[in-house]
This record gives sequence, structure tokens and C-alpha cells, in this order.
Amino acid sequence: MWSLDGALRYIPLAALHDGREYLVEKYRNIVFTPASVAKLAALPTVSQWHGLGMGVSKSYGGFSALPSVPAELRAIIRETGTPESVGVLPGHTLLDDTFTEDNLKKGLLANYPLVHIASHFVFGAGNDTESYLLLGGTGAEGQRLTLAEINDDPDISFNDVELLTLSACNTALSTPGDGREVDGLGILAQRKGGDGHVVERVRPKHQRVDAEFLS
Repeated sequence: MWSLDGALRYIPLAALHDGREYLVEKYRNIVFTPASVAKLAALPTVSQWHGLGMGVSKSYGGFSALPSVPAELRAIIRETGTPESVGVLPGHTLLDDTFTEDNLKKGLLANYPLVHIASHFVFGAGNDTESYLLLGGTGAEGQRLTLAEINDDPDISFNDVELLTLSACNTALSTPGDGREVDGLGILAQRKGGDGHVVERVRPKHQRVDAEFLS
């Protein structure tokens, strides 16, 4: 278990390599934030879980496309009426045009115990008004949801979320800070959600995420 501080927050611990194998192959690595300390002993009940998967695969506003995101969501969420969807949990997905701020809010109100988000996340070092999650939509620029907006909007709530997984692509960290913004979205979700757990995975923009690993 890891509790990271300062610039150490930028290190993808599971991807560390000792010359023979990756750290994730040897150990089960858990990174926890100060907001999660009181909940570390809690054991979720998953037998009746259903999930909400959200993500961006198209290029929006100059951000590169993330072509592996649809397969990632399909491997996690099993949606009725979608034959290629073979995920481990039943649920619903919001991808590209349907992944809007309004739909995100509606999805969070639907009491999904698992929420998985795969998109670009911009780190504005030490500034929650410049750190934002890229959403989709019908416009070419997409939508940008800042940490400040998530914090201040009462309609964005994680009260019923037991596990939030963030598969974020770090594409715009121009000036490294103290790393607080890395924990920012996860901490906000926990502060606005009570008992939820957060798994954050930040990857380079060209790295394909292993959906089986995430699921």
C-alpha cells in the first residue's frame, strides 16, 4: 500500500520495472489518499453490482483520439442490446457524443455502485480551475469539467458509488507541481460520496489500457 506525497504522485507505480518484471506482476499495489484512510478496512459487496462506463475515444479540441476506449468499456460493462458488450458487470455506457456533463449527472443519480471513466485529464499544477476532465458531446471541442466545477456543483454527487475507477490519459502537464492535482479528482469523489473507493490509473496518451486488468 502506498501513500504518496509531492511529485511522487506523478509516478505510475504499477508500471515500475526492475529489469525483469513489472511491479504489478509481483505485488497488488494500492495507492490511497488521505480521504480514504478511514475506509480502508471496508469490504464492498459486489454480487448485485451494476456499472456505469463513460469515456472519450474521438479527438476533441486538439486532444488525440483514444481508440482503445470503446473496447475498454465493453470489457467492463455488459450492456443489454449490445452484442459486442461482454463486460463483467451489467450496466450502461456513455461514449463520445453521449458522454456529456448532463448525462454524467443523470448517470450518477442512477445509483451505480461502479463508475468507470476513461478519458483525457489535464493537470494544471496546483490549480483546480485549470485541472479538468475532458468530456465528449456533439461539438468539435467537447466539454471540459474542471475540478472546481465538480467541487462546487451539488448535482455532481458520488453518494451511491462504491468503486470509482479513473483511467485517465495525462496529456497536458506542462509544469509539474507538488502532485496534489493527481489526487484531486479521487479525493473530491470521496468527499462527495461517503463510502466509495477510488482506483486511479494515469497513463501516457499512446498507452493501451488492459481492460481485463482494470476489470
